[in-house]
Amino acid sequence: MKKSKVIIRKCEDYSVPAVEGLIREGMEELGERPEGKILIKPNVVCATNFMNSAHTDSRVVEAMVSVLRKRAPHAGITIGESGGMAIPTRLFFHHAGYTEMAKRIRVPLKDFNEERQVKVRLSRAKWHKTMFAAKSLYEANYKIWMPKLKFHNGCQITNAVK
Repeated sequence: MKKSKVIIRKCEDYSVPAVEGLIREGMEELGERPEGKILIKPNVVCATNFMNSAHTDSRVVEAMVSVLRKRAPHAGITIGESGGMAIPTRLFFHHAGYTEMAKRIRVPLKDFNEERQVKVRLSRAKWHKTMFAAKSLYEANYKIWMPKLKFHNGCQITNAVK
């Protein structure tokens, strides 16, 4: 089994160039070479006027897209998420600034709950032999989860370790 590595860096400036530098250094240190269809999955559930910091900052995701475009210029990049609390993801995207950001940097946003689902066979499953997954999630060659360390109303904390 490949040994895992965790990198922790201090970031006092959430500007896109500052975050981009940290992401680039981390990817180089890890030896990551993304290619193909790349899916970025931030955490935007709870992005509302009442909880304006409970989501992955759009500048962090924009910095990731910038790094990916330099490291994998021919890759297709998509940002996807599934909403919660019976609120459509597009509203969370809007409140978190993703809709505007995605238009500006020309990256599609996908709501996993609204896009076509693909039936996936689970070869090692004991109980359920198939499941449905969002098409963009299923088709991605390289997946990047960008969670937010925060409070969660269903538990005490959500962890950035995924």
